[in-house]
Amino acid sequence: MKVTWQETESGWKYNFLEVEIAGKVKKWEWDFGDGGSGSGKTTSHAYTQPGKYTVKLTITADHNEKASTSVKATAFKVELENTNKEYVKIGKTLNIKAKVKPAGLSGGTFSWATISPTSGSGSFTSQNPTTFTATGEGCVYPQVSYTVEGSTAKSTESKRILVYVDLGPNSTTTPTSNPTITNIVDGGCQPSKPTLEWKAYFDPSDKKWHVRVTELECTGTINISPWPKSGTPNPVPGGNVTENNYKDIIADLADYDTPGGGAGWPWHSTEATRAHEEYHWYTDWLKTCIGTYWSQSETDLENLSIPEGSYCKASEAKPALESLVNNRFNTFKTNITNKWNKEIAPKDKPGAGGGGYAAGQAVLNGIIDQIKKLAKKSRWK
Repeated sequence: MKVTWQETESGWKYNFLEVEIAGKVKKWEWDFGDGGSGSGKTTSHAYTQPGKYTVKLTITADHNEKASTSVKATAFKVELENTNKEYVKIGKTLNIKAKVKPAGLSGGTFSWATISPTSGSGSFTSQNPTTFTATGEGCVYPQVSYTVEGSTAKSTESKRILVYVDLGPNSTTTPTSNPTITNIVDGGCQPSKPTLEWKAYFDPSDKKWHVRVTELECTGTINISPWPKSGTPNPVPGGNVTENNYKDIIADLADYDTPGGGAGWPWHSTEATRAHEEYHWYTDWLKTCIGTYWSQSETDLENLSIPEGSYCKASEAKPALESLVNNRFNTFKTNITNKWNKEIAPKDKPGAGGGGYAAGQAVLNGIIDQIKKLAKKSRWK
């Protein structure tokens, strides 16, 4: 009698080929050793439990003579030793162990593969336990196969292995400054609302998806109106500052940051305008408005998280974090806009205590000092 093995969904199935004897066989009776029986020249049986069984075949001939024979058969299965979730970052390894039932079965070989819905990637060694090396982000569901004497069993229950990207150590994000410089007359400094770049990442320590801020870009426009050359003091011998006009020029420059004063007319300096508008951008906007709120806002953003859930990749978890990030970032943008409108803009007029006018006046004061030196050297009255 010859025994061959096939796998079925319900268990372990043995197909028994016919036994040839002299004479005409009237009846074939099978005892599979687990309480199951069968009949017919060819039959099959699915074992529900792994183990070693004695399969007996009794043949009854047409003259009622009986004969029997038996064969030893082993029904076996292979399964993962545990199906708990595990986590491994790209480039690292994880050991996964399988077990064969019945326990004493040996002499076979193991092989490993992935099954649906695997979205990550990695490689397995062909041994038990296997070493899985993670290469691609996503979820991996391993399946083990065990082959012995030409028969193969595959595990039917898998486990979720989350392969994640390690972003490395975190650090605070310094806002980047990318203003556009123009020469629009009376344009002033016009900040735009900052834009945020961030990534989602998985932290196996708390099994949650988190936010990592990567950039805060600050854009806007700095308009520096060029002052006419004829109205820009040039305090050198032979320049446009003379004994007849130097006192008027000094008076005109000195009242830039006084109530009712301001630029010209006619004397002023493009560099004073530059200092004024750059103070608005670098000090009022970046340092005072952005700087007041950004550190805490970055901390608040990076404290946002959602549970692991069914997400396998950062790109899948990011949309779920998006609304949380937008809400927190909108609060930040509202705070900096309010600070600009309520604290900076009202002071942007001569003598109101604004830093822009003070910065411009400092440049003009330098020109005044040069004019006074020229006047002294030239002995002007």
